[in-house]
Amino acid sequence: MTFIKIDNLSINFYHKKYDNLFSYILNIFKKDNEEVQSNLPAVLDDINLEINEGEIVGIIGRNGIGKSTLLKVIAGIYPPSKGVVTISGQVNALIELGIGFDENQSGLQNIFLIASLLGYSKSEIQSKLDAIIGFSELEHKIHMPLKNYSSGMRSRLFFSIATEIVPDILILDEVFATGDAKFIKKATSRIKGIIEQAKIVLIVSHNKQRIKELCTRCLVLNTGHIVFDGDVDDAYDVYETL
Repeated sequence: MTFIKIDNLSINFYHKKYDNLFSYILNIFKKDNEEVQSNLPAVLDDINLEINEGEIVGIIGRNGIGKSTLLKVIAGIYPPSKGVVTISGQVNALIELGIGFDENQSGLQNIFLIASLLGYSKSEIQSKLDAIIGFSELEHKIHMPLKNYSSGMRSRLFFSIATEIVPDILILDEVFATGDAKFIKKATSRIKGIIEQAKIVLIVSHNKQRIKELCTRCLVLNTGHIVFDGDVDDAYDVYETL
């Protein structure tokens, strides 16, 4: 059974901050890793949440309110400052599309790199390689160094990698913000296909129409708290009052 369970979660940022997952992991191995907590309020405070298999959950709120932070906690990128996060199932997170990419390697080489970071074996990647490249529509650019890719091309490549092999839990953070209308339509269709396979999907987006089209449930975040959890239309009524 795939599920997400969060109990009394709080996230505080400290003076010593980490730009990415790699720098956080490196710091674990340093002897001097004492952190001094700032006086800033918690980004997330006393979050309690349960999401079960088959749910498609939208997360909305103003910029800087903690939506992406919550996704990063669920994805295992940020550790909780307090509380417990229990995840049952494999998680694929399309949050920061540049994480893990090697600028000097080709798109093809980055497929193997990113897919391996997502937990797929070399044989799994090889079996899906043609499908990944085909969906990304980058056949003629796949041997080009990634540093020459546009933001839309990167988005298409990462999306194609992360969704070709269906995960248990898929996390999307404004992943549809780049790319042309044709690719956005394809990507939306693919997400619907994943949803039909009864996996959990979490979506952060400022696109009201997309949240209403895809989601069965919606959370509204404000000042570090979940202030609403329920019907999508009702969620937007609450959001608009904020």
